[in-house]
Amino acid sequence: MVKISLVSGFLGAGKTTFIKKMLGEGFFGKTPLLVENDYGSLGIDSQVMAASGVRVKEMTAGCICCSLVGNFVIELEELIRKQQPEHIIIEPSGVGKLSEVRAALRELGVPYEEYLAVTIVDAGRFDQNDQYVREYFWDQIQSADAVILSKTAGLSGQELLHICSAIRKNAP
Repeated sequence: MVKISLVSGFLGAGKTTFIKKMLGEGFFGKTPLLVENDYGSLGIDSQVMAASGVRVKEMTAGCICCSLVGNFVIELEELIRKQQPEHIIIEPSGVGKLSEVRAALRELGVPYEEYLAVTIVDAGRFDQNDQYVREYFWDQIQSADAVILSKTAGLSGQELLHICSAIRKNAP
């Protein structure tokens, strides 16, 4: 049975950096498949990951959490059947809702184990994201199994305490 992990986070939070680090540590097994949902048509993260030797499947036509749910499920089922990976890492677009990606996975017609759903939060942009993209930002945090704060250098202990308190309050 294939394991599926989700790595979400808002634009520039450090999703790709996190995935690369975990791949280097063997966390996702020996031959994982990365499904990238870059917003737009460039797929820069996919190029970076492919250069490091990881199998990458790009989905750049839209966000898998909204307009492509049906296509995403069909394509993911096909990938699982044809490539039989031991682990799939899905990196949704930074502007998507993790809750909708998790709901789409429940539509899969093949057996799988949801292994990990993590959200990377850029601590330096926490208040900005909370203010301007609140709905998407909090959906990603509330729908995750774990939240990782990135880009904490230069923040005071008080600032980090503020962020952690807000997360605990809104996503217990």
